[in-house]
Amino acid sequence: MTLRLLGANPCVTLYDDGAPTAYASVWRVDWSEQGGTGHVIVLGRPDGVRVLGADRELSLWVANSFNRHLKGTAKLFGWTEPEYTAAPVTWNLDLSTGLRASERGPAATTP
Repeated sequence: MTLRLLGANPCVTLYDDGAPTAYASVWRVDWSEQGGTGHVIVLGRPDGVRVLGADRELSLWVANSFNRHLKGTAKLFGWTEPEYTAAPVTWNLDLSTGLRASERGPAATTP
């Protein structure tokens, strides 16, 4: 077995009347074979996939290497080429209060 990523990946899927409407997959990458570390958010909706992170290569690698194969993400709506937004992602997981993740800063969107 080859280790490809070391970190954490909490996620959530939102439903309306039993039908999935969106998912958010939040990544904390402490080490990766890609060579990068950082935080990434992968958002999926019926109209497509959006990836947010400070490091374009790492963010798209996480989405394409992992999320596209996960039952709770890509299989809900199908997988499309992710739209990337360059933005620093803040990530805080506290077992007593839950997860808080957000992107902040100037957005620079590229397909």
